[in-house]
Amino acid sequence: MAALGRCAPVLRIRAPSVADFNRFFVKPMLPVVLEGAASEWPAISRWRDDKYLHAAAGEALVDVEVGRSFLDPLLQQQRISLSSFMRQHLHQRVSCPARHRAQPRHPTCTLH
Repeated sequence: MAALGRCAPVLRIRAPSVADFNRFFVKPMLPVVLEGAASEWPAISRWRDDKYLHAAAGEALVDVEVGRSFLDPLLQQQRISLSSFMRQHLHQRVSCPARHRAQPRHPTCTLH
C-alpha cells in the first residue's frame, strides 16, 4: 500500500491499441492520460466556432453565477441565453475580477 500523500506520476500516451490499453491500464487499474483521444471528434472543431454555437444553441438557457468566489455574499445568479452569455462575458474584456460560470439549463441537451 502506498504511503498517504505520495503519488506516482500518471503516464501520458497516444493511441494505444485496445489490447495494450486493457493489459497495461484497465486490468491493473492504473490511471493514464490518453493524449489526442478526442482530436477527431466533430465537437472539437465545432465548439470552437462562435457562429456555430450561436446557431446551434444560442437560444438555450444557461444559469450563470457572477461573483469573486462561491462564498461571495454578493454572488448573483442569472438565467440567460447562451448567445447573451457569449456576447456579455466572452466577447468583451471584463474589467472586474469577477468569475463567471455557465451551466446548461437542460444538461441532456446535445449539439450536432
